[in-house]
Amino acid sequence: MLKITTFCILFFLVSLHTAECSQVCKNENSDMFLNKCFKEYPNGFWTLLADTIKWWVNPRTDVIIVAVMIFGLPVIMFGTKKRDYVSKALYSKFLRTKFALLNLLHRICYGLVLDVILYTIFKQKRPCKCDLDGSGNYVHIGSIYGMPSGDAMNGAIVAMSIFDFAPINVVGSRIFSTLILLIVMAERVALGYHTIGQVTAGASIGIVLHFCSTRLPQWFNFAASSVQFILSWWVLILDNDNIKVEKGSFNNLYAWVMWGNCFLLIEFFLSFRMWSKVIGWSRLKYSYASILKFLKNNKLKLYQNTLRQNALFEEYSENQDKKKNLIESESLSSELGISSQEEAKETTNLIEDKEEKNKVPIVKISDFWYDFVVFLVFGFGFMFFQDTITQYAYPV
Repeated sequence: MLKITTFCILFFLVSLHTAECSQVCKNENSDMFLNKCFKEYPNGFWTLLADTIKWWVNPRTDVIIVAVMIFGLPVIMFGTKKRDYVSKALYSKFLRTKFALLNLLHRICYGLVLDVILYTIFKQKRPCKCDLDGSGNYVHIGSIYGMPSGDAMNGAIVAMSIFDFAPINVVGSRIFSTLILLIVMAERVALGYHTIGQVTAGASIGIVLHFCSTRLPQWFNFAASSVQFILSWWVLILDNDNIKVEKGSFNNLYAWVMWGNCFLLIEFFLSFRMWSKVIGWSRLKYSYASILKFLKNNKLKLYQNTLRQNALFEEYSENQDKKKNLIESESLSSELGISSQEEAKETTNLIEDKEEKNKVPIVKISDFWYDFVVFLVFGFGFMFFQDTITQYAYPV
């Protein structure tokens, strides 16, 4: 694996070193290898390939995919068949998956919110300005700032998630994750959106953020979300004169920050409910892996049961239909060793009460509506307030 990874990195660097900036494009920063423009125009094979890939490794696309997975998780895990209870193992798996997706959503939001904060701190421009129509009018490619690359940061976070947890095959997953990271870095450079230095910085920051979010105590994520939410608006207001764009431009940094903060708030409120109802706030001091282990062991805050009770419940469930039929017959008294049918019914009710204590309820309808309202408020809230917020980036 190490040999394959090393070869891919060397191939990536050599191909960039041999590439030349197109004559219709100029370097915005300098002619240094780490800062120069490598965009090719007219577009060749690699540029067209990169243009296709970019939509699938973009943090704006990834947050939507992860959010939809979170919202649809009850249907994915439990199906559409109506039922009131599920096994503890399935319920535990559902909680672990939801917790993992919420943590991933938090990390992807770094590429939308923290990245813009760092833009306004470093203030390093994107590398390329190109004369795309031959008129002699050179147009800047992308938004004004490019250090560090948010797409490379997001690519590193997604790649490290696959590398770290290896969902299918350890060696194969790690090779695949390494290729994802290199492809994202090459794509950003080939399209002229970033320099090699910017994608390297973005990928490095993404790797660090992944380890911080998964190895440090989980209160770090709540603190990071709060700091990002406040600081992102503050830095944009301070740098408002330098980030002006035309109305409707895709490079509106206000729109990026608003987009990221909406999903950051979705993650915050869904996580808040999960920590309150299931995990418990006292476990904020533990790491991501420790919380997953806690959920895997079925030590749920509201549903702790002994092995003996589980055995009784399973035994009763297997014979439930049979015992209901026996209630109406005289044979129930002899089987249970009791004197009357009324006592038989009373005994059955006691067994059913014990069953209720040992069942693990499926996700309550109130939980579904809570998730739905959170998505509705911040999803439609983004669209409703988008024009109001983003107008601050338009020239007066």
